[in-house]
Amino acid sequence: DKGGFDVVIGNPPYERIQGIKSNQESESLYYENNYVSAKGRYDLYILFIERALSLINSQGCASYILPHNFMAGNLGEGIRAMLSENHYIESIVHFGSYLVFEEALTYTCIIRLSYNNEFIQYLSVKPSELTNEMNFEQIGYEGLGKDKWNLTKSSNVKVLNKIQALPYKVSDFFSNVGRGIVTGMDDCFILRGNIKDGRFIGFSKALKENIEIETDLVKPLLMRNSVHAFSPLVNDSFIIYPHKIDNDKTVAIDESELEALYPMTYAYLSRFKEILISKKIKYKTNPKFWYALHNCRDLSLFTTTKIIAPYLGNKCQMSLDAKGEMFTNDKCSLLKLKPEYASLIKAYLSILNSRLVWFFISNTSSEFSGGYFVFSNLFLNPLPIPDLSDKVYAIEEQILTEKADKMLLFNEQIHAKRNRFLRRLSDNFQDFRITGALSTFDQLTFAEFLKELKKQKIKLSLSQQDEWEDYFNDYRTACQELSAQIATTNNEIDLRVYKLYDLTYDEVLIVDPETAISREEYEMK
Repeated sequence: DKGGFDVVIGNPPYERIQGIKSNQESESLYYENNYVSAKGRYDLYILFIERALSLINSQGCASYILPHNFMAGNLGEGIRAMLSENHYIESIVHFGSYLVFEEALTYTCIIRLSYNNEFIQYLSVKPSELTNEMNFEQIGYEGLGKDKWNLTKSSNVKVLNKIQALPYKVSDFFSNVGRGIVTGMDDCFILRGNIKDGRFIGFSKALKENIEIETDLVKPLLMRNSVHAFSPLVNDSFIIYPHKIDNDKTVAIDESELEALYPMTYAYLSRFKEILISKKIKYKTNPKFWYALHNCRDLSLFTTTKIIAPYLGNKCQMSLDAKGEMFTNDKCSLLKLKPEYASLIKAYLSILNSRLVWFFISNTSSEFSGGYFVFSNLFLNPLPIPDLSDKVYAIEEQILTEKADKMLLFNEQIHAKRNRFLRRLSDNFQDFRITGALSTFDQLTFAEFLKELKKQKIKLSLSQQDEWEDYFNDYRTACQELSAQIATTNNEIDLRVYKLYDLTYDEVLIVDPETAISREEYEMK
C-alpha cells in the first residue's frame, strides 16, 4: 500500500507564475521540472493540488478551498488533464460569484481529492447555505480532459451538448477575437475632454489638470460601461495612441518624429518619462520606446467594422462599430469577421446578443462577482455558430440582419430621446448631474423623478411641476414605446436563434425559464 496521510486540509497560496518568474526564475524552473500540472501560465495553488495527491495514502483524502478558475482558464490545462485522467476528484462545492473571504476578491470552491472515483459529486451553492442539506449532482468523467470543464446540471449539459453539435465555431468565421489596448499607465494615456479648433483639450488624471495637445494621435476610446447591446457607441474618453502602420505592422512612432510632428503631445508624455521607462524595464519591454503603449494591439483592428463587447458582462451586451472608428481598452473584447464573411456581421450580431449565447457563456466561462462572466477569446472562440454563408440559411440570415437593423435603429432612437430630455434638464438647472437613475428616467414615475431631482437640491414649484410633468410624460411614453419594440424584437431574435440550433420548447425553457415565447407560438413556427 502507498503510505501517507489520512487527511490533508488546506487553503493554498494563490500566485500567478508570471509574478514568481519575475522575481525567482530558478524557483519557477524547479516547479516546471518537477510538477506535471506546471503548464502554461499556471498558478501556485495548482501545484498544491498535485502535491496533496502525493501526500495522502491510498485510502486518504485531501480537501482544499481554492479558486475555481482552474476549471475553465488557460492556467488549469495541466491540472485538468491530471485530475480527469486519474479520476482524482471526489467532490466539488462551487461558490460561483459569491465571495467567501471578505478581504480577498477571489472566487472559490471546495475540492475534495481521493483515489478511484467513479464520478464527481458536484454542488453549486452560496457560502451561507453550507449548513443546509446538500443535494449533490453526480457528474461522470466522460468528456472531461485538459480542455475547460462544463460542470453544471445534467439538464444544462444536454442542451450544451446539443449546441456544441454544430460543426462550426466563432473562430471559423472571425479572424480576430481579442481584448483592447493595455496602456501601462491609464492615468497618463487615457483622457477626458473634447476636440476643439484642431486641438484636444482635456483632463489628465496623472497631472490632475487640463492639458492641450495635437489631435492626430488622440483616438476615441470606449470603456466597458460604454457598450450595451445594439446601442450607439458613444465614447466619453480618449486615448493617446503614438503608433502607426509600417509594412503591415503596428509599430511605435520614432521618438524624433513624435517630437517634431507632435511637440505638445511629446512634451506632455515627457513629464512621465522616468515612470514610463521604469515600467518598460519592469515588464521587459523596450525602454527606447518609453512613450509607447504597453500593448497597442493591431491598429487595423480598430479602424475596421467590428463587434465590440464588454470583457465582463451579466448578459450579452454586444454592439456594432459600423464605421470602424472606435478604440477600446482591455475592458472590452473585439470581434472582427474574416473578409469573406464581412456581409454577415449584423446577422452574427443578432446571434451573439441572443439568450442562447448568454446561456452558453454563463455555463462555460469564468464567473465573477455579481453574476458577471468573461467574454474573451478563450470562451468566445469555441462558441458554436451556424455558417450563415451557406445557402440553406439564406432566409434566416436575411431575417436576423433585418432584426439587427431594427434593434440598432430602436436603440439609437431611445438613446436620442433620453439625451434630448437630459439636455433640457442640464440647460434649465445649474449643476445638474446625470445619475444612473436619471439616465433611464423613463423607468421612473414623475414622483420618483422629482425625488431624484431633490437629491441634487433641485426643487420645482407647483407651477413648474405642472409644466414639467407633461413634458416628462411625453418623453417617458415615447421611450417606453421604443423599449416595448426592443423587447419584442429581442424575443423574435431569440426565437429564430433557438430554431437555428434546433432546440425543442422544453430545451428553450432550460435556456430561459422565463421566456416570453409560448409553447404554442414556438411549435407553430
